[in-house]
Amino acid sequence: MLRHSRPSDDHEVGELLAQAFVDNYSRELPDVVITEQRFKELRDTARRRELATVLVVESGGRILGTTTLYRPGTLGSKAWLPDAAEMRFMAVAAEAQGKGIAQALLEESKRVARDELGSRFISLHVRREALGVARFYKNAGWQRRPEGDRDLLPEIFLEAYLLEL
Repeated sequence: MLRHSRPSDDHEVGELLAQAFVDNYSRELPDVVITEQRFKELRDTARRRELATVLVVESGGRILGTTTLYRPGTLGSKAWLPDAAEMRFMAVAAEAQGKGIAQALLEESKRVARDELGSRFISLHVRREALGVARFYKNAGWQRRPEGDRDLLPEIFLEAYLLEL
């Protein structure tokens, strides 16, 4: 079942995000160190729900996937276009990968961004070194948009992607 998250989901969504980031970084970017501040941000689902739409996929009473959509121009959004929602915090549980959960989250994100948030685009950022993640979004129709890049070097460089709705 794909739905908006509820306060009772907050802990499980936060732990899913934290674990997914550890798993993905250890596999694709082993030199990246995830700070305690970043873990705190990943686990703060209640704060994200105050600012944005948090979607979850639930099966058998477990949260297996999540993503967050920020309304254009809201606190927390890193979108560079005024009429773009921003997608962040996408994660799918390791045991549920390859089962269409990420695709379902993307499709619902498009619907929510267009119909509930009034957006014409969805933007997102991918760490430059995360080639597998970038490939996933490109294969799903996202276009690379360098004008939205976020240069936070020496710590991180985030490449921008955009999907027209």
